[in-house]
Formats: sequence, C-alpha cells, structure tokens
Amino acid sequence: MDILNAIQIAYPNMTKAVKKVADFVLGEEDGHYFLHVTLNQLACDAGVGQASVMRMINACGYSSYRTFMADLSQVLYQGSASRKETDTLADDWGEILQLCQSGLDKEMLRLCAETLCHADFVICQGYGNSSHIASLAASHLRRTGLVAAQNIPGEISYSAEVFSPQRRAVVLSFSITGETAEIIRISKEYAENGVCVIALTGRTESSLAKLSNFTFFTPTRVAGRKYGRWLDGMVSQLFVVEALAGEVKKIKYAKEAEA
Repeated sequence: MDILNAIQIAYPNMTKAVKKVADFVLGEEDGHYFLHVTLNQLACDAGVGQASVMRMINACGYSSYRTFMADLSQVLYQGSASRKETDTLADDWGEILQLCQSGLDKEMLRLCAETLCHADFVICQGYGNSSHIASLAASHLRRTGLVAAQNIPGEISYSAEVFSPQRRAVVLSFSITGETAEIIRISKEYAENGVCVIALTGRTESSLAKLSNFTFFTPTRVAGRKYGRWLDGMVSQLFVVEALAGEVKKIKYAKEAEA
C-alpha cells in the first residue's frame, strides 16, 4: 500500500496530537525535507513530542522511524524526472557529453545539492572501476566544505554508528551497470535505514536506480571494448559529480552572502 494512503486510512482513528503529525507530513512542501529530517526535528516542526510521531508511524503499520522515512522518501522521489523509459547509449565521445548535458535535470541537481548541504555526513561508494570516481567525488565534496568519506573496495559495509537517528546522511552510489552486487547490497541497507541514496549509473531502470531516492543518468558507448565502455561511464559520472559540486558551491556562497 502507498504510504500516503496508509496515513489517510489511519487518520480517522488518530488522536489530536497524532493527527498534527499526519497533517504536517501530508502538507509539507519542502522537496528535500524528508530526506534528512531527524525524529527530534520532525517532532519539533510538527509541534508535538517524539512519542506522537512514533504513534503516527505505528498507526501506519511501521515500527521503525528509519523504515517509515525510507518508504516515504521512496514514494515521493523514486519517480524522478531524470529517469527515462528506456536507456540511451552513445556512439562516440561527443554524443556522450551531449547526453550528459541534455539528461541532467536542473531542478533535481539543485534538490540533490540542497540535500548534500543539509547533511551531517556524506559518503561516496563505488566498487571496482567506479571506486576511482567515488574517491574523486569525495575529494570534490570535501573541497566544498562537506564532510565526505569513501569506502575501500572489498570493505564496503553499513555503519550504524555513523548514521544515527540524530545525524543526517547522504550516500552517493556509483555503478556503471547499476547491477554491481556489493553496491546494491549496501545501498539497499542504507535506504532501508532512512538514508538518502543518490545513484549515478548508466542504466536508469537498474536495480540500483530503483532503490535510490535520486538517479543521475551517466551514459556509455554502445561500441568498443568493455574497458572503453567502462571508461566512458566513469567520465559521465565525473561530469555529474562536477555539476553537483558546482551547485553545492553556489548554494554555500549564496548563504554566506546573505549572512
């Protein structure tokens, strides 16, 4: 059942305080709010105690705040505008860059950058060839002032200590095929625990794309050796990372200017 429908079905039997939480969730218009809000912050913003938030979540059939927020963000953001009905592959370098530029949704880029700026911790993860781009992405984001880390290939694991309910986290997952077993496994675990997952992949209908909150399309060539296609995908991923880092800088500079 759609989580929004679950809230509406349970609504008549909720107490006044619990209804305040439901009304707040259903009426929230901030596009990235649910991707980073903590239990305490949601309770404060709704004007109730944390117990009322948990009662609303329980009324919808959930026992975990993390799981509830993960499902809510999936419903709100999984059908992002960047996702295409079919994947498009390029024939040469010029077409790859053209596809990158034309397929980059500006509004989603801004929303993801806002989410990164609100995060207490950002982790970039890739496996095999994509680990190199994950490392570069972490370096780019560190230079913008964000705290970024990168998992080492072969040691990719979920860290419950790092992502506590009081800390807002974002994960950037890099996979050219979108079917890398290690990346899918760990990305799914983060998503199920309420962490925002941003995928950079050459297949927008891949397993990774389907479990992520946002998906950026990073095209590769049809022809050529496997190594060449992988290299194309890495360049596409780096293009998106540069765009994200640039948007983050714009947001940070704008906030500094206002201050």
